[in-house]
Amino acid sequence: MRSFIISIFIIFYTATLTIAQSNWEWQKPLPQGNTITYFRTFGGDSIFAYGWFDGLVMRSINGGQNWDLNYQVSGSRYVNQVCFTNINTGWAVGDSGRVHKTTDGGLSWTGYAVNDPTLYSRYSAVFFINDMLGWVAGNSENISRTIDGGETWTHYPYSPTATIYSIYFLNDTLGWAAGSAGRIYHTTDGGINWTYQPQGGFSTLNDIYFLNPDTGWAVGSVETILRTNNGGAVWNEVQSFVSFYNLNDVYFWDEHNGIAVGDVGLLLKSDDTGAAWSYIDAGTESDFKTLSFQSEQNIWIAGLGGIMMNSSDGGDNWNEISELTTPASLECIEFIDENNGWAAGGTIARTTDGGENWVDLMQTTGNIVDVELLGAENGYFLHSQTGNIFHTMDGGASWDTLNPGFGYPPYASLTFLDAQTGWLMDAQDSVLKTVNGGISWDRYAPDNIGSFFAQDMFFLDSNNGWIAGTNGIIQKSVDGGESWTPQNSGTTNVLYAVAFADANTGWAAGQNILLKTTNGGQDWNVLTDAYTINKFSILDSDNIWALGQAGGVHVALYSSDGGSTWQEEILPGKNMRGIHFLNNETGWICGLYGGVLKRNTVTSSFEPQSVESMRRDFILEQNYPNPFNPSTTISYTVGVHRDVPLQHVDLSIYNTLGQKVAALVNKKQTAGKYQVEWNAAGFSSGVYLYKLETGNGYSQTKKLLLLK
Repeated sequence: MRSFIISIFIIFYTATLTIAQSNWEWQKPLPQGNTITYFRTFGGDSIFAYGWFDGLVMRSINGGQNWDLNYQVSGSRYVNQVCFTNINTGWAVGDSGRVHKTTDGGLSWTGYAVNDPTLYSRYSAVFFINDMLGWVAGNSENISRTIDGGETWTHYPYSPTATIYSIYFLNDTLGWAAGSAGRIYHTTDGGINWTYQPQGGFSTLNDIYFLNPDTGWAVGSVETILRTNNGGAVWNEVQSFVSFYNLNDVYFWDEHNGIAVGDVGLLLKSDDTGAAWSYIDAGTESDFKTLSFQSEQNIWIAGLGGIMMNSSDGGDNWNEISELTTPASLECIEFIDENNGWAAGGTIARTTDGGENWVDLMQTTGNIVDVELLGAENGYFLHSQTGNIFHTMDGGASWDTLNPGFGYPPYASLTFLDAQTGWLMDAQDSVLKTVNGGISWDRYAPDNIGSFFAQDMFFLDSNNGWIAGTNGIIQKSVDGGESWTPQNSGTTNVLYAVAFADANTGWAAGQNILLKTTNGGQDWNVLTDAYTINKFSILDSDNIWALGQAGGVHVALYSSDGGSTWQEEILPGKNMRGIHFLNNETGWICGLYGGVLKRNTVTSSFEPQSVESMRRDFILEQNYPNPFNPSTTISYTVGVHRDVPLQHVDLSIYNTLGQKVAALVNKKQTAGKYQVEWNAAGFSSGVYLYKLETGNGYSQTKKLLLLK
């Protein structure tokens, strides 16, 4: 039974932002299958998570029971790092070379140019100490700093240069940066000047964290852990080259206790300030990318394939909150009706309820690359590395293994027309045929055309079949695969897929090419070069679904006119590899980390937490008078969040450098309207900021002007 309620939105990021509901929903894993690289709790039950690909944003307001999923398709295809100062305000950096900012919890983003002339390609680190003061760095000669929330940036050099992967500041002056070749840098003036802190190792450092001005840690490749007790003047290597895996995040919640997480399920805990570490078995080999500490009773880790785990006992024991049933990728999927379907790759999985629940029936070494169903319980599955065909006639309760006994791996494609007649294709482009259910096989070689490597095979009936592959080559057989004749495709682009609706109408597609024939392949015409298509699901001569990319964006494509025009649907997941549709509306896609997406009307009883609804309860008003001298009044309203009438409230004054200069309120308050006066008699004229933060994650900042 499903344990998550999910709302999914796709955000198309152009000059302006609009939100459209997605036709695709995650069926496995749950709540979603993209890698999570940033995870943070904001008091109470508010949780925010961010993903590496396409800017996945996940938000929960009830401790992870329900999730609001959003995707930003922008100029930055891969987001390397994000930083949030509260549940609404955050920044993201990646391969666009820009800094993207959100003030509504990730629903919309605004890009700002950093304009660092020394940046080679991308930013890989970002850190903000408050809503105004922050830093970014990457593979450039500078660490850049902003004092206006990211709108403008000033560049400060450091040496020797490296690719910076982590920045951490204790306050507005004390900070550290770490990155490639084991290099660490320290600043005591807010990032204007940086001092190199050499240490003996050369491992790439992925994260750096300081508990106080003296005590800090850095972790990185080959399970490297560094520790300092003098602000980084001396770094001690606690461990290194324990394995070839990365440690990606580290956190200490007091002077003794901390955890570090990394690849293949690495989870380490220390209770002696990091001098010694013990390994914790989390029960998974998925890569952990990030961790978040709210209390010893509420620690989260997240990472590859959307895995999320929680500990309520200081990190000794962990429960998986996500439903990552298997990290094995799925290469192919097929449904016999709306309920019964199979998906296969590193595992063979079956569903009998339309994909709501999946049962893994067989784990495989290597990949299943093709599936052919002859009934709900009768299926053939081709193993790429061995050529074995796993066959079941009872829904996976028992299996027979068919093997042709010859051929050259990897095997790429499988077709069975009935229980007797089938074909498979090997790495030498040979077509292997059986007419007795796989008991024996004959091998037939296509026409030898130079360096032709077949990528796909399609048989329409017992006589007519096609293969397609490199150099735009298409070949046809009219005698059941025993002989093959080349066809002129008119392109040299590699072709990944070929399929026919009838003896005349067919399509071939590949790298930036889509071809169509209406005479069995005697002539092929180019329909478009806008897409790279990997797989087809043909319904009839007019209605076609395809899986591929458009401008680097992973999409499902639909045509109702035989391929002349296409409707693009952006997918909420990357590296999808298999597609099958029963009709124009209902279909499934499978891919990386065991992901399965279903196309259907998304319904949800979960109403996402909107910033506007929060503002109806929590309000920060403009100060009055403004400008003022020397006193002004600030009014605000504290609302009731999740029936909790008592909220922690922080109202503070900041200068334009992001430094806190006055604390007006710092206590719990019941719901109601409040006023507080700020007497600025001891301050100089200028622009100041006042910021309201509450325990439920609400935050808002306004400007005020002191004129003397």
